[in-house]
Amino acid sequence: MINTANRNLLWASILADELVRCGVRHVVVSPGSRSTPLAVAFSEQPEIKVHSVLDERAAAFFALGIGKASGMPAVAVCTSGTAAANYFPAIIEASESHVPLIVMTADRPHELRDSGANQTIDQVKLYGNYVRWFVDVAPPHANPEDRTLRYLRTTVDRAVAASQGSNGGPVHLNIPFEKPLEPVVIAEDVPESVVASLGAQGRMDQLPMTVFPPKWASTTEIGQKAYQFAERLEGHGRGLILVGAGCEMDSGVLAWLSQMMGYPVLADALSGVRYGSSPSNSVLTGYETFLNGMFVQQMEPKVIIQFGDEPISASLLQFLGSQQTARRIFISESGSWEDEFHLASDCIEADASDLIAAFRDLVNAGDFAPAPCPEWLSLFQQAERITQEETRSLLDREAVEGGILRDVIDALPKDAVLFVGNSGVVRHLDQFVPAQSKRLHVYANRGASGIDGNIASALGVSEGIDQPAVLVIGDVALYHDLNSLHLIRRLNIPLVIVCINNNGGGIFHRLPIAEYDPPFRDLFVTPHGLTFEYAAAMFDLPYTLAQMGEEFRGVFKSALESGEPHLIEVPSDAAVFEQQRRELMDTVAEKLAALIPVS
Repeated sequence: MINTANRNLLWASILADELVRCGVRHVVVSPGSRSTPLAVAFSEQPEIKVHSVLDERAAAFFALGIGKASGMPAVAVCTSGTAAANYFPAIIEASESHVPLIVMTADRPHELRDSGANQTIDQVKLYGNYVRWFVDVAPPHANPEDRTLRYLRTTVDRAVAASQGSNGGPVHLNIPFEKPLEPVVIAEDVPESVVASLGAQGRMDQLPMTVFPPKWASTTEIGQKAYQFAERLEGHGRGLILVGAGCEMDSGVLAWLSQMMGYPVLADALSGVRYGSSPSNSVLTGYETFLNGMFVQQMEPKVIIQFGDEPISASLLQFLGSQQTARRIFISESGSWEDEFHLASDCIEADASDLIAAFRDLVNAGDFAPAPCPEWLSLFQQAERITQEETRSLLDREAVEGGILRDVIDALPKDAVLFVGNSGVVRHLDQFVPAQSKRLHVYANRGASGIDGNIASALGVSEGIDQPAVLVIGDVALYHDLNSLHLIRRLNIPLVIVCINNNGGGIFHRLPIAEYDPPFRDLFVTPHGLTFEYAAAMFDLPYTLAQMGEEFRGVFKSALESGEPHLIEVPSDAAVFEQQRRELMDTVAEKLAALIPVS
């Protein structure tokens, strides 16, 4: 529906109509005066679900969560001034994690820029290189040419296309409006000739003005890349396969590659490999624990194949940085650089599943003969077995902070949605939860790994995938995004939150600065002494304080079964947990030392 009350509403409603034609279904609006035409236009689109979010920072992270889960950009709409600046953290995260997002910032008209006018800042290219595309949209004017209105539609088409694809991310449309901003009828603004134009009405078939089909690599191109891949593997039986976050690949194809080459798979907690495929004994998850001591000193791979993003594990990253002679092959669909050590020998831009399938064709045709090393794979499998046995033994006899994530995963039903906060929580998931066949949808904001906006992002994921979600978050991250608790009731999303409260920045206990107190306690851990019972009451959320172990498991199970939102707070001692974690790693290292052949 095109609103022709005045030039502002014409502009805004054409933009909204074209977004609908491109498949956009979610718009997140924060209240403000200058963005009134956009808010009105989106409210008049029956195909659009408009979410009203008061806090712009939360609004942007909520929109990011929708894009992360659905694969389609949500649109974030705000007024001018610092409202737009509050979008920046979520835009950085969307850029770094290739999440589709469209930001529409309303702006003052050009004559008010750099004039001292109230609530006017420089919004041109406000987000710098963190957006895939920026447009300072042509200002609305009376009796516009048809070409101008077609320009509005193609700008939307290009914005949606730029936000998606292998190198997708945020797009910024800055839209100036002059008063009146409300749907006041101004007859001379939009004559009948304009109303009937192609630009105003759009294509009769309801398609976008311009369609951008997805880019597909040709069979010949994939075949050439598979041949390059095969050449790099020739004669190397000692290899590793790393699967990081952001790698959507067929688990069956990956299992074939691992079996054929005899390479263990190190599956990141946020990879699609860890939860949902039939775990084989070559899919390993205990590497954060076992990649240390004599074991890591003796294991020298000849080839390292990396799919997806850099891993979470500090032990694995340290191991990778030490392997300077191994051929390191990085496969990326987006072509983005994911090698902080600058040791990549080959970067292949391709869909992972397509590349492995083409490589399998070479093997089946006899053009490549793998030479696996059974002893190599066996050592890693034994390391995994010992790690999982010792981890299970620790969790059975002691209350362990990292075990909370294991309890959560065990209790979640098949196809459940889990969002994990950054800092310590996502590392607990990576280290303490093994692979399993139960399919789960696991998300985190690991593009920039910030602790801001985690609640809003989890809510957005729940909305984007259209099912309830669980968020496990640390106390500092919860404190950072406390405003977003308001969205649970406002948007009617039954989020279950598990807050691990270790009274400050527990992750800093892993760093060398922990040995220097002061300043460690006051400047790094920064204990706050807060609990969240009154925060839950303020936002009308059921709240339970539960101790680790049986009490937490019972409360969490009940919260899941209720179908209602719930905030569960689990107290912990970060210093005690870090001691437990290090003792586990030392025990495993000691047992693995007996496996290493004496040279």
